Amino acid sequence: MKMKKISGLLLLACLCLAPAQGQEKTRTTTTTIKDDSISRRESESRWSHTSSDEKTHISIAGKKVQFNDDYTDVERIASDGYFRISEERAGVVERLEITPEANGQLKRLYSLGGEVRPFDNVARTWLAKLLSEAVAGSGYDAEARVGKILKKSGVNGVLTEMGRLKADYARRIYASALIDQGNLNGGQLAKLLSLNSSALTSDYEKATLLIKILKNNLTDKDVRTAFFATADTLTSDYERGRVLAVLLKRNDLGTETLMLALKSVSGMSSDYEKANVLIRASNTGATDASVRAAIIEAAHTLGSDHERGRVLTAVTKKQL
Repeated sequence: MKMKKISGLLLLACLCLAPAQGQEKTRTTTTTIKDDSISRRESESRWSHTSSDEKTHISIAGKKVQFNDDYTDVERIASDGYFRISEERAGVVERLEITPEANGQLKRLYSLGGEVRPFDNVARTWLAKLLSEAVAGSGYDAEARVGKILKKSGVNGVLTEMGRLKADYARRIYASALIDQGNLNGGQLAKLLSLNSSALTSDYEKATLLIKILKNNLTDKDVRTAFFATADTLTSDYERGRVLAVLLKRNDLGTETLMLALKSVSGMSSDYEKANVLIRASNTGATDASVRAAIIEAAHTLGSDHERGRVLTAVTKKQL
């Protein structure tokens, strides 16, 4: 059957686990990033992508599907799951459904234009192409995929793979998985931050990654430098304040780190957000004379008398 010129693309990959009877439905959260939308709940995650000439939807339930190492095919499916993927081009639908049989083998039902066909090499090539696009676009199955890449190619292999990812959300969850699994040293953490400082355009995703980094110790000079260099690229005062607030909750911060945090505050324009961070800093390090002086100096840059008063009152109380 001759295919018409592609005018639109619909990709739907779905692995579903039906909840047990009477089981309470799990909460679903959705993240929308430009033309990408990702929703997740305990048993299912869904990724949708839309651009000017294509529309892509992916839905995966938990970790019930296992892919081969190069993500060109499905390797295993749990007994209570299934996998579906379809593509629509100029009104012609190409579809594949994979379900597990009782003996553990996978049953593949492939059709083109509503006509059931053998799952041959052409169909395998089609599946591999769409899976590759899904992995690059969504970051789904990130934890398992990062583990496989680490085992095969190490930390640099994961960083290279992150360069293929299209969405900030995908980049961030790959970075988070690498932090969790990679046992990174200071140099590797600093490199991860530096790469994502410019690669991540979403302040929310960048701030979330920085907060993830804060689970590590900032005593390494390279990590500390990369951390604040990345924080200073946040244009949203709210997101920068969110990062600095988490940082200032730590009780192991040295004077140098506190001074770098106060320097980062100077790049914020909102008096309210800036005052909130300065108050947190006063609660953490106002007993140090140099830190206290820096907080007071920063307070005098606030245009709002009310916000300035809040900060100076907090510093005074800490001295008493």
